[in-house]
Amino acid sequence: MRQIKCLKCQKRAAAVKLVRITGGTAHSIYLCEQCAAEISPYQKHASALQETIEKVLAQLVQKQSEAEETEDAEAGPPCPGCGTSYATYRKTFLLGCPQCYSAFEGKLEAQLKHLHGHTRHVGRSPDRTPKSRSDAQSALAALKKELAVAVSSEDFEKAAHLRDRIRQMQGGSDHVVPKMREV
Repeated sequence: MRQIKCLKCQKRAAAVKLVRITGGTAHSIYLCEQCAAEISPYQKHASALQETIEKVLAQLVQKQSEAEETEDAEAGPPCPGCGTSYATYRKTFLLGCPQCYSAFEGKLEAQLKHLHGHTRHVGRSPDRTPKSRSDAQSALAALKKELAVAVSSEDFEKAAHLRDRIRQMQGGSDHVVPKMREV
């Protein structure tokens, strides 16, 4: 695309198109920003507004970088598990290991509450979550005690149900047909 030069100064590239209507016909005038500011009162206002916006944005960027520097200084030690610093987390929003939650607990809690509304998991969990071995063993021991009580009280339906649950927890099928003794 060919660049159009300013019709007034013939030096700079045209950035503004002014359209003047005289006698029912439209005449297009292409001007650079400086020449347009000299001619049009609206262009003067727009360039002053743009300068003000640029100054405000520069100040915001400077304040943000100063805030990040002070936050990095106050961040504290890195995670003992993986060495991730809080500054790295702030840049990537990725934690390195489960210990990061403990290392940055005070700072993460406010962020998680802001992002998710709470700091505790309240959604669904997968069905295949591995239970701790001690939980499974204590549940199995409780079922075996219940089974012994059901057998001693001759509640055989409950005993059969408990037996099937115990087998299922131990990894066997709950529909095992016991072998019969041959006579």
